[in-house]
Amino acid sequence: MSFSNKYYGVLSAAALVFAAGQASAGALGAPNEIFIGGATAVQETFHLDIMLRFCNYDGNVNDADGVITPQVFVDQVLVVPGGGNGANALPALNHRNQQVTHCNFKPALGGNLAGAQTAVYKYNGGSGTGVAPVANPTVAPAADQTFMNASVASCPQVIPTSNAGPGDTFLSVDGVTRFKLYDCPDTALNVTQAPDGGISDVEPKVFVGQLATGFGTSVPGIPDKAQNDFVDSGNLIVKTGPGIVFGVAATLAMYDELINDQQAAGLLPTCPASPTRAQRDSLACMPSFPTAMVQSVATGELANWQTRNPYGLQLNPPAFVANGSQGNKVNFVRRTAGSGTHAQFMVNFLRTNCINNSPVVKTFANNVPNVVVAPQVYENEGSGNIDLAMQALATGGGYNGGFTDGLTVFPAAPTAGNGNSSVVPTGRTAYALTYNSLERNASLARQYRFMKLDFVAPTLANAHSGAYSDIYYLSYQNRVDGNGNPATRTGGVRTVAADAGEVQVLKEFFADWNSPDAAAVDAVNDGLVVNPDGIANNGDEWQGGLMSASKTAPQVFSGGPTGNDPRTPWARETPGGSADSCQELSYKN
Repeated sequence: MSFSNKYYGVLSAAALVFAAGQASAGALGAPNEIFIGGATAVQETFHLDIMLRFCNYDGNVNDADGVITPQVFVDQVLVVPGGGNGANALPALNHRNQQVTHCNFKPALGGNLAGAQTAVYKYNGGSGTGVAPVANPTVAPAADQTFMNASVASCPQVIPTSNAGPGDTFLSVDGVTRFKLYDCPDTALNVTQAPDGGISDVEPKVFVGQLATGFGTSVPGIPDKAQNDFVDSGNLIVKTGPGIVFGVAATLAMYDELINDQQAAGLLPTCPASPTRAQRDSLACMPSFPTAMVQSVATGELANWQTRNPYGLQLNPPAFVANGSQGNKVNFVRRTAGSGTHAQFMVNFLRTNCINNSPVVKTFANNVPNVVVAPQVYENEGSGNIDLAMQALATGGGYNGGFTDGLTVFPAAPTAGNGNSSVVPTGRTAYALTYNSLERNASLARQYRFMKLDFVAPTLANAHSGAYSDIYYLSYQNRVDGNGNPATRTGGVRTVAADAGEVQVLKEFFADWNSPDAAAVDAVNDGLVVNPDGIANNGDEWQGGLMSASKTAPQVFSGGPTGNDPRTPWARETPGGSADSCQELSYKN
């Protein structure tokens, strides 16, 4: 690939040669470090794209030839790749909020990327952490600039339970690349480091007002954050990336009752009688939920599941039990302000920041008594935390809200760290609603399920046809100085200032990072196939994931589990072609 000096500035050959030997103070010791904050909705997609598009795997896991076997470090493994089977590519790795991918970049990338030993760090703190701290890390809270200082010495390697590949490696979703997986302890987390770039589910200008990080009063137990609206300082290169499909989901018991009710009413005509678990998880039996009810839950107007019946069919949750079933009380698991998943949800369902007088979300309280006419709401900072909160409400297993003190039960009186809005007490179950990207729970390992909206399923095929419109386009932004060079910062991980060679690697990386080719997007999507019965290619598979907007997209969707073209003709753009999430989904400019 070639790059113009006008854009990248001029670096001497001597400077680049000098830079090649730079030693990093980071625990991994990679000569090149790239720090990315932001969107959690694509946390698995991000490391898969880095591994498949950038990392070189030469088959020699002993690294004797100087090519590092790709290493992936995470803060908590939620779904083990291949279910623990080193011969299986699916299900794909699922983790919480921190990751590092360490490898040598592919020689075919050319330029200074060719062979560059690089550690790419990603903090999944919500899209807001990929916007404001990138634009101005000096004033952004330290809590929004935290990364994991991973190392082989401090992070135990996760070993496949069967068919381990050479070097105890796992198989990635391309069926070829192998990687080593490490699960890092909490002591490696939350090291303050300014990000070099960020990914958000929507473009930076959306993160103001109600959608700014820290908007509103926190519920009891969480200290209020200062509101941090995005301010355009003119120092970001902003690029549009692929679109990601989002959806609304319910805890498994609620999902199953919706199936039973809608099947009995004739609303699911192709769902077989007495469906098995696998059939229930197929598109034929996937129940629907009305958009109007989603909106009413989001605004806090709907507090009791029997106040309004979906399609006139009454929900009948288990009776209320103190410290147990929440009965008819609406439970809503959501993200905090500053989250891009939250921003796209608010834009899509309530038109927040897009119209005057859009509905206002009420300030919620956590652990409200059953007699109080108010919904029970849980706020979470990451998509992985959404997974855990919904799992807790489905099973009664409890969830500590992402805190590291192990607490899962409310004490008699909330104290610091245990009365916060994301803690789910042990024993509590509920009919609960949430929203997330369709890359979550593709393995069906969590006891919640995505639903149709107004009888349209949240699939790539329906997004391609325009039938399903809850698809929003990622925004990639990186900070530059007055000469267009990456404006890197030192911190708790990058303690040695980046030299000219590392800056050049960052430039060339940021030139292409938002534009995965169709094969890379498809490879990522192949790791997000939902296969209800576990039998390959028997027709019950369906898929969420990412799509790239293109005027040359095919008339008929040819992506999916057996295709390789994830392009869509629809986008959210101004007439001039600029990204604008407030625009209705329409033909790509």
